Amino acid sequence: MIGDALPASAGRWDAPPRQPVDWKIVPVGLVAVIASFLLSVVIAEFTLGAWD
Repeated sequence: MIGDALPASAGRWDAPPRQPVDWKIVPVGLVAVIASFLLSVVIAEFTLGAWD
């Protein structure tokens, strides 16, 4: 039969095996959050006219 020639996972969305968590994402995430905060503070300061 045709079905016998297909692998058992044909047509299914099987997830690949999980990779270990790369811990470099933690410092990169912290830097991104801090940079975003500092940029928003600078924009707010200029918008509110604190640096005249």
